[in-house]
Amino acid sequence: MQQLLSRKLLLLLFPLLALLVLVPAGGSAHAEDAQWHARFWNNKNFGGEPVHERYDNSIDFNWGDGAPSKHVNDDNFSAKWKRRVNFQPGTYRFTATMDDAMRVYLDDQLIIDSWTDSQEHTMTRDVPVSGGEHDLKVEYYEAGGVAIAKFSWELVHPAGQPDGSGGGQFFPNWKAEYFNNTSLAGSPALVRDDRYLSHNWGEGSPAPGIIGNDFFSARWTKSLTGNPGTYTIFLTSDDGSRLYVNNQLLIDNWNVHASTTRSANYYYTGGPLSVKVEYFEQTEGASIEVHLTQTSSVPGTSVPTPVPPSAELCPAPVGYTAYVSVSSLNFRSGPSTAFPVVTTLPLCTVVELTGYRNPVDASSPWVQVKLSDGQTAWGNANYMVTGIPLSQMIVLTD
Repeated sequence: MQQLLSRKLLLLLFPLLALLVLVPAGGSAHAEDAQWHARFWNNKNFGGEPVHERYDNSIDFNWGDGAPSKHVNDDNFSAKWKRRVNFQPGTYRFTATMDDAMRVYLDDQLIIDSWTDSQEHTMTRDVPVSGGEHDLKVEYYEAGGVAIAKFSWELVHPAGQPDGSGGGQFFPNWKAEYFNNTSLAGSPALVRDDRYLSHNWGEGSPAPGIIGNDFFSARWTKSLTGNPGTYTIFLTSDDGSRLYVNNQLLIDNWNVHASTTRSANYYYTGGPLSVKVEYFEQTEGASIEVHLTQTSSVPGTSVPTPVPPSAELCPAPVGYTAYVSVSSLNFRSGPSTAFPVVTTLPLCTVVELTGYRNPVDASSPWVQVKLSDGQTAWGNANYMVTGIPLSQMIVLTD
């Protein structure tokens, strides 16, 4: 009887013993080891019940203009991912890439916060993590256009190493600092990584609810290397902007104006480059873009200095003034090339603005100016840099 009971007990214990053998011993989990519990809502604020639930092996999505699933909107949706991770002690670098917004929590502590409409950008944060299990939560929303959600981490300093204090933030693309004033004054209201330095906010804001639609400024910085050669740098902005390379002011367009492109040549012989772009927006449209084109390779081993085009030497116009931005410009008795030439003025000549004519051809606006002798004349605004936008000038009629 006793042998029979012992045999039954062994039969009951055998499956449990087999299960213990099949389950691996616990250890540090990596980002790809476990699954995320994912929930999706058809709104930007997790309102109501989720419309879709699933498990994801990783958060590494570029949905483009599409949707995460047939149950979820293409635009205006939100998502939450949760999981528990067993970490080795040390400092970890958490990286979040998004379009539009993302927040990351470690044990309910917010470690990455970029909760605003935006283009694709990346936020990183180094955080010291004790050994053992920790909760991770990622929140995300998509407002419109392209939808991207990516999140990962890596151990950058195991516990005990002297450089493992953590707490830092890193910017793999452009470090962007936004200010709620036009002079880059004080502490930035928002710091983030911008994937591209190509923004057209129109009459909107770079970060609704954080940065105003008007009267703001921004600074972007980045270190880069490239192929030696001669480069032409184009800086387009509405309103003011300026660009520095290795702390040398290369393009200065720091005034109120409609969308205007300035350029400069730079001779680069290799090594690290520190690039800084500063910008301010006063009113109406807001945009900025930087574009780089290599025009030739560097001959020999000479190290020429940066040579900006001569237009860069012109004084910045203030208020109702403008300067000629080409080598010479004809000023006429009326607002078209059909009128006779009154005078021809060279590059950098400053004139007083007295009015603006709404053109039949919007691509060819004309402004009336007062010349040094007191008479008035008309010049094509495409070849001038004005101190104020044309839309703020007096409209003249016949």
